[in-house]
Amino acid sequence: MDDNTWSSMVNKNRNFSEGLGKPLIAVETNFKSFTSFYGLVRFTNFGSCLACIGLILGFETVYLSSSATYRKIMFSGSHPLVDPFWSTEVTRFIHCGLEADRSDKIKYLCSNREAIDNLWVCWKKPEINCGKCPKCIRTYVALLTNDIIDFKFREKPEPGDIQKVEIHSEEELSFFEEFLIHAKNYKKVELSKVLSKKILRYKLKQILIEIVDTYLPRAQAWRLKRRSDEDHMVDINLEPRYSDRNVLEHVRGKKNLSLNETKVGTIYR
Repeated sequence: MDDNTWSSMVNKNRNFSEGLGKPLIAVETNFKSFTSFYGLVRFTNFGSCLACIGLILGFETVYLSSSATYRKIMFSGSHPLVDPFWSTEVTRFIHCGLEADRSDKIKYLCSNREAIDNLWVCWKKPEINCGKCPKCIRTYVALLTNDIIDFKFREKPEPGDIQKVEIHSEEELSFFEEFLIHAKNYKKVELSKVLSKKILRYKLKQILIEIVDTYLPRAQAWRLKRRSDEDHMVDINLEPRYSDRNVLEHVRGKKNLSLNETKVGTIYR
């Protein structure tokens, strides 16, 4: 994010927070560059970065909002069992929000027009929601389950875009499973069909991967063992460059000739 975009985002969020009667404290870190330099996965340690900010600023209480629900808690850099351990005698950390999934949170935000207008979910365009990236599409699904159609996207998503988004992990699977529950509860028949197909496709793919990982190594080991019993395995012969002719002929007479011979060079003593 360049300096102009950063300033624009800070001003946008400051205006929103001041409208709620809360001051905004903008914090800039080297967390992204640091983790990239050392090859660390940010997904597994972003909670520690949030904890550091809370400790440096010396807040009495820090709330870390959950991306999961009690129904399915995933391994993540921020976790309800881990976050409280960042607490000190000065600062208390609370992992909150597990009682509501994404659709429920979107529904709650819609009760505040200013909040929903300032919602930023896109990871491609910091200043606007593009409407085509996976995060925008997941937000679009959550909006559909709540019959919200006036959310601002740069390019309005279509139902067909949902089919194009791939599920890449168990965490993403849990998001779509939550969406499916809401779609069925609110009688969204077509949306339910699309989500059901996506979930089934991912699960079938994982079953196939598990089968390959389990049985392919065994098949490869069996093939190697079978080849080792055959007579056309590689035969390596070490012959002195300057040898006694009689000794060499004796060695050749004793060895079991292979079907195929290939000279690979000379070993000098």
